[in-house]
Amino acid sequence: TRTSVFINKNNKEINGLAEKIFDFIGKNEEPPDNRAIFTNFSKFSTRTIRRHLKDLLLKSVIKRKQSGKTVTYTVAHSVNSGQAL
Repeated sequence: TRTSVFINKNNKEINGLAEKIFDFIGKNEEPPDNRAIFTNFSKFSTRTIRRHLKDLLLKSVIKRKQSGKTVTYTVAHSVNSGQAL
């Protein structure tokens, strides 16, 4: 059984690796930086992870914050996710 996460704000669907990245960002107490995300998903290429991060940013489900050279990500506050059946 495959589940998809629907983002209520724009009714956009995310699944697969993008969903795993979204969940990883959301479950951390501190906003993860690029290094933490790349380390956690080390079996995938940096380019693939960046593509999914960009897609999540374009769908406005995560936010990117840069402080100096450090880039961190958080789940957008306006996002409510629910499981699709």
